Amino acid sequence: MIGEQLKNVDAVCEILDARIPRSSRNPDIDGLTAGRPRLVVLNRADQADREATKDWAAFFKEKGWAVLETDCPCRPAWARGCRGYPAAQAPGRWAPTASSG
Repeated sequence: MIGEQLKNVDAVCEILDARIPRSSRNPDIDGLTAGRPRLVVLNRADQADREATKDWAAFFKEKGWAVLETDCPCRPAWARGCRGYPAAQAPGRWAPTASSG
């Protein structure tokens, strides 16, 4: 069912817990969204190990995905943070930039 819906998706925003990025990923997401631009949001970055978060951000960027490190405890904070993010303003152009990490 989700696979059918994802055929209509142009881009993917994957929100992960920066403290446990591997554990907070859906193991099927890569296969379901292959070939689509992706923004990986490492949320709760302020509570995660700073060096580990940098390493994870580099790992995701090497895959060609944009990365945003943030702490968004509520929806309004997320909306404010995303409006200032260059990739969020350019539909179809989600790509890593110098300011995306």
